Amino acid sequence: MKLLEEHPERRRVHLNEPDADWQKDGGKGFVVGYSAQRAVDSKSQMIVHAEVVTDQADTNQAVPIVQAVEARKAEICEGKTEEVKYVLDCGYSSGENLKALEDRDLYMPDQQYVRLAGGKRKPEDRTAEIGPPPVKEQESRYSGASMDFAYDASTDSFVCPQGAKLTFRRARPFQGVPYRLYRKNGCGGCPLRARCIGGSKAPTRKDVWVKASELAGLMVKAVRAFDLSAEGRSGFELALAMREKLSRPEGRATYSKRFELSEGAFAVVKSLRGGWRFLRRGLARVREEWTERCIAHNLAKMAGFTLCRLMDW
Repeated sequence: MKLLEEHPERRRVHLNEPDADWQKDGGKGFVVGYSAQRAVDSKSQMIVHAEVVTDQADTNQAVPIVQAVEARKAEICEGKTEEVKYVLDCGYSSGENLKALEDRDLYMPDQQYVRLAGGKRKPEDRTAEIGPPPVKEQESRYSGASMDFAYDASTDSFVCPQGAKLTFRRARPFQGVPYRLYRKNGCGGCPLRARCIGGSKAPTRKDVWVKASELAGLMVKAVRAFDLSAEGRSGFELALAMREKLSRPEGRATYSKRFELSEGAFAVVKSLRGGWRFLRRGLARVREEWTERCIAHNLAKMAGFTLCRLMDW
C-alpha cells in the first residue's frame, strides 16, 4: 500500500515482484513480467539498443528507442551522415509519436491498417485496398472529405476530382520540416465543395500542404484536411500520409524487413538460447540480464562474421 501511495500512476503491485506489472502473453492472456525492447541494425543484424520497461504500452517507447539509436549512431559512427530508416510495428504507433518523429524517415503503420491489410501477412503480400484511419471525435470535421487529388509531377501541381488544378504557391518550414503549399481559388460553385477541404476562413479556396519529402514517387494523395495549423499536421493526417507511404512498393519492401530482423533477433534470444523468461527479479537486475543476452547475441554475430571471412564466404 505504501508503494502504491508513492506511485499514484501504478494501479496494482505484485507482492513478490513489485517492479513488474501485467504484460500480454502472446494473445493468450497476461503474465506478471516486464516489456523487453530492442533495436536491430538491418545490415549486421546486431542489437544496437536494448531496454527493459514496466509499461504495458509500446507507444511510450517509440520516441526513446529512436533517440537511443541516434545517440548510439553518433557515438560509434561519428562522421557518417547517411539517413537511417526507422521501422517500427503498429504497437508503437500513435498520433503523438507520428508528430514527434515526423522529421525522420519513419515506417510505422497504425493498428487498423495492419488488420485491414491482412494482419500478420508480410507487407509485400498484402493487396487489400486500405481506407482512411479511424477518425477521432475531435477530428470528425475531416470525415466528410474522402476524395483523391492526383499529383502531376511534370507540372508540380495537384488536380482535384473536378479537373481543377492546384498550383504550387510557396514553401514553408515548420519545426524544421519543409512543406509545400498548393492552392486553387474560385471554388465557390463546385458541386463537391461541401465534401472538399478548405476551411471556414477561405470557403472558396482550397489549400493543400504537403511535406516536401513525400512528393517523391507520389501518384495520388488522399486529401482530408492538409491545412497546416500552428501545431502542424494532426495525427490523423500523418496516419494518412503513413498509409500512403507504406502502400508504395518501396515502403512495403522496407517495412517487410522488420519481420526478419527485429522479430528474428527476438526469436533467437528467446527460442535458441532459452530466454523465454527472466531468471532474476527487480527491474535493475532484469535489465542487466536482458543486456547480457543481447551482448551474447551480438558476440555470436561477430563470431559468424569472422567465420565467413576465414572461409571466404
